[in-house]
Amino acid sequence: MEFYLAPIESDISKYLGLAKSIQPGTWEYILDSKSQPNGSFYIYAKIKNSYGAYDGEKRMVIILNNNEEMQNATDGLAEAGNVSNRMSSQWQEKYFKSANCVDESICGGEADPDKDGVTNNEEYRLGINPTSSDTDQDGFLDGDEIKNGFNPLKPSIGEKSDRMVFESPKEKGEIKKDEYKVESVELVDKKDGKKLKLAGKALPNTYITIYIYSDPIVLTVKTDAQGNWSYILDKDIEDGNHQVYVAVTDNTGKITVKSEPIAFVKTAQAADIVMPAEASAQERAVSPTKSWLNSRLFLFVALGLCALALAVAILGLIRRNLNKKEENNLV
Repeated sequence: MEFYLAPIESDISKYLGLAKSIQPGTWEYILDSKSQPNGSFYIYAKIKNSYGAYDGEKRMVIILNNNEEMQNATDGLAEAGNVSNRMSSQWQEKYFKSANCVDESICGGEADPDKDGVTNNEEYRLGINPTSSDTDQDGFLDGDEIKNGFNPLKPSIGEKSDRMVFESPKEKGEIKKDEYKVESVELVDKKDGKKLKLAGKALPNTYITIYIYSDPIVLTVKTDAQGNWSYILDKDIEDGNHQVYVAVTDNTGKITVKSEPIAFVKTAQAADIVMPAEASAQERAVSPTKSWLNSRLFLFVALGLCALALAVAILGLIRRNLNKKEENNLV
């Protein structure tokens, strides 16, 4: 009798080992959970005999290790928010057993030895383990967690308590306009209609977060080896004026650096960036009707007050005349 472990929502099973017969008709297998990643799984037995092979009933198990080895893996890492893209010698020593990198394909800044989609530079910046594809051992690759807005250092099983809470770039973050840019905003034709495409530059092989206001919409994308990034929204945004930022966040959603805000106008047919001078001019520009109203606002208010005073005076005169008539009648 063999035992297998399969992640929920996956058809791939992992062989665990042979069960031990403890008495006729009874088998036992002891699962070493510490050797398995955290997550939700099905465990089941496969029975093999002269009649063939049969799968036993699947039972769901949840593995949630809280061992010191995993905890120690995150101790002494770079502080979240380091954006220098230069790894320390202590970090190199901790994970690659040498203060100086001797093989760029393994310990170099652009290398990804654990194949989780996160380069060593980014692993260092975010404080995650470059030799483990799943630093928090929750069953998800570090790169997948970052792209989907989850903290790769905080395990959770289904309840999504590790979802990042992103700060607002309108209020937080240092502007680095030379390194982080939104360069183009346009509508592109797709099978299901016109979609908004954003593109720009940032540091190479870096996860950046895109913020679109006024909704707001928050997206995460990875730059390529030249630092180029682009994103096509799968949902429409309202026509009108919008703003977009790109920023770098730590593993909790805190903004460390950001681009300058770029204003754009989206219509049904196009999306155009509004240059800063033009945006200021638009803010200052007033329509002829609004200008006419503004210039005569004081006059309208003054006329209104005069009309009100005149009405009060007329009512006072009418009331006085009525009182005099009543007095004459009494006499």
